[in-house]
Amino acid sequence: MSYILDALKRSEKERNRKRVPGVDALQNDALGNAGFSPKSIIALVLAIAVANSAAIYLLFDEPQKEVLSPAPTGGKQPATPIISDELHGNPILDEEFPANPVMHKVDPRVAKDAPPALPPRLDVTAHIYADQPDLRMVKIDGMNRHEGDYLADNHQLVEITEQGIILEYYGQRYSLDVVEDWQI
Repeated sequence: MSYILDALKRSEKERNRKRVPGVDALQNDALGNAGFSPKSIIALVLAIAVANSAAIYLLFDEPQKEVLSPAPTGGKQPATPIISDELHGNPILDEEFPANPVMHKVDPRVAKDAPPALPPRLDVTAHIYADQPDLRMVKIDGMNRHEGDYLADNHQLVEITEQGIILEYYGQRYSLDVVEDWQI
């Protein structure tokens, strides 16, 4: 054991005499040369800022809000359908269909002004609810929508709730539940 210690001491003395750097000196030199110049730091910060700006622009780009003119208020109002609060599956029929149904003639002008019986199918892919109304958002048919936005002339997003959304279609309000009614 003493031979090993003597050999280590002799090699240490030789190293000090020849001034050959030891393991400790190599570690200190590596840390000293690893510093960044101010130009490289500024370039790195600018590159990160540009990348973040591009990501924010692409992810949060909202289309311009559409300005819709109010509907003309004529003396004659179209008949409005009655839409229940729940739009689930096929309704249960209390009576059977007759074998030969009777067709009634409808005036084409009245049929043209009448709204569709059911609201159109909506593709809702995102729902964000917050306590502040300005922060609430849903993505309907690929577009970001907020409370009060019009989906069509007579189709409006009235409110975004914690459970889903409330819409108004030709003056009739209905709701879509997040879990039950959305086609995801």
